[in-house]
Amino acid sequence: MKDFFAVSPGLYPAGRIEWVLVDSLSQTTNRRWGSIVRQTQIFLALLLLFLHLAVFGTVGWMGYREIGLSRAEKKQEKE
Repeated sequence: MKDFFAVSPGLYPAGRIEWVLVDSLSQTTNRRWGSIVRQTQIFLALLLLFLHLAVFGTVGWMGYREIGLSRAEKKQEKE
């Protein structure tokens, strides 16, 4: 793809653009499916991890806040 931009005179002929797109797509389809599946699995695992961290962080923060509010109410009742 570097040679396309290095040699091109500034106007991109349709035939040359098609050639670059076909070449790029063929390189993508020639990749091993195992690496594509592995990358997808890693991405989904990280997404799931971040989702769990967000949910448990929010629930934990709400519980911590509720405990703090109940302690403050007990202090006010004693006074």
